[in-house]
Amino acid sequence: MKLFLNRIMTIMLLVFSTTSLLAQTELQKAIAEIESEKTNQARQILNKLITADPSNPENYYWMGMAYYADEDYTKANEQFNKGIKAKAKYPYNYVGLGRVLLKEKKGKEGELQIQKAIAFNKTNDVNLLYAIGYAYLDGGRTIVIEDKEKNTQKTALDCAEVTFTRAESLDPKNPKSYVALGDMYLKQGVKDLPEKKYKAATELNPKYAEGFYKLGLIKLQEGADFYTKGKKEQGTAIYMEALGYLNKATEADPNFAPAYRERGDGYYQAGNYEKARDEYQKYVKLAQNDMRARTKYASFLYLSANYKEALSEIESCLKDTTTNVLLRLAGYCNYELGNPAKAKDFMDKYFARIGAEYTIAEDFEKMGKIFLALGDKKSGLENYEKCLAKDSSKYTLYQPLVDSAEAARKRAPNEEVKIKMALEEAEYRKIFILAKNKAEKIQNPTDYLRWGFAYYFANDFDNANKVFTEITQFSPKYIAAYYWLAAIASKKDNAEGKIGSAVPYYQKIIDYVGEKTDRLPYENEYLTDAYRYLAISEGKKAGGDFNCEAAKPYITKGLTVSPNDENLKEMSTSCP
Repeated sequence: MKLFLNRIMTIMLLVFSTTSLLAQTELQKAIAEIESEKTNQARQILNKLITADPSNPENYYWMGMAYYADEDYTKANEQFNKGIKAKAKYPYNYVGLGRVLLKEKKGKEGELQIQKAIAFNKTNDVNLLYAIGYAYLDGGRTIVIEDKEKNTQKTALDCAEVTFTRAESLDPKNPKSYVALGDMYLKQGVKDLPEKKYKAATELNPKYAEGFYKLGLIKLQEGADFYTKGKKEQGTAIYMEALGYLNKATEADPNFAPAYRERGDGYYQAGNYEKARDEYQKYVKLAQNDMRARTKYASFLYLSANYKEALSEIESCLKDTTTNVLLRLAGYCNYELGNPAKAKDFMDKYFARIGAEYTIAEDFEKMGKIFLALGDKKSGLENYEKCLAKDSSKYTLYQPLVDSAEAARKRAPNEEVKIKMALEEAEYRKIFILAKNKAEKIQNPTDYLRWGFAYYFANDFDNANKVFTEITQFSPKYIAAYYWLAAIASKKDNAEGKIGSAVPYYQKIIDYVGEKTDRLPYENEYLTDAYRYLAISEGKKAGGDFNCEAAKPYITKGLTVSPNDENLKEMSTSCP
């Protein structure tokens, strides 16, 4: 009997061991799926594991990370909390909660959860250090972490560096430690070190797809930077280098889906849309139509201006799930396809779901355009202001409004309409210029001149005077500003029956271009007006009859500049 019971126990232990081994194998598959951005497949595996063993906290942690990867932080937290309920002393689920909190810029609360995880880490688990490091990395540079024992403060990014450095010292032969440090240096903006660390990972393990993938990402960004600077040839060369690394990633692991997507981005940036589409389709197929992959593909279709196809893909996805990204893309595509009402409906749903900190400048740009298309100018401009608050380089949004108001002013049927449109133009130009100054760190006198013109044509001479005067302060030799300051002074003199207020401005024009031998046509025009005005001003200064002797020097100089000027010729005849 005893022998029989021993055999039964042995069989049960073998069954348990085999079941446990199979579960661990399936869990590793799920983790690999998350790392390859196939989160739907990961959740399918994890659901089975949780059903089979609802007391295993590790399964809940990875289910939470699958939701975290999809930016569904509410569901991620639900899973982390279930994991804590299953086993309170399992540290990873506290890291998960902390990571969400740090991502949401709740540093104090996030650090509290991280410290709980550290307290339960009795075995110096290096994988836990990686998890903690990436949680801090998501907190970034703006989150401050307090160390009460040492009475010091560090940013979350500093804490990530400390954590990853410790992980590397404990796990020096794991390529993951080098990739983690590379990710951290990349977030810090340290030049060269990320690439060095990623290369170290691939040298340690030539089949480590993640390392080659990260090298490809760096080169894609470098190529994009060259394109932004107008250096297309250098940018294309860098893109080819990026594609080389991404090819090595897929050679190392043909199922590493993100590499295909990034290859698609590389071809897209290089202008090869057909190859880009092919790579994205491989990505979606490899990801087995994973929703995240389909969403990325829809984003690519939108960016490559295939709005109808993008919207079709989005609508297909929306039958199965409703994510923030899909709602945003549906709004964007509907606007581009001329459906502002439908676009607004999707964008309203999007804004209702997403936190303000996760919105991007383009969201408000598109919403502003949608409102303007619907005839709601007030709401449109409010959204443009929000867009500029997030990205001052978006000042070009106002250029069409400026152009439209200027055109309306020029074709105004009467003075009342002209003044109204000129004031509107002036307001748009003001926003445009102030945002441009902030983005480009330089003031353009031509922009200001046009702004001043708008006030001038609106008969708002005080504001026009302020704008033209500002030009003379940052660009003192820009004579057009003096010319229009003179015009305003002259108008005021005419209204008051005076003369002479414009003299200082016209004198500046004479000082700056009077002795030039290579004057431009407009400079000759301004100089001629200056001499003509000074001739009249000096001739009438003393009162009584016109003083030809005082006027004559200016008449002569004016005719030297413009011999055919009728007014100066007439004055010369009157003052022989």
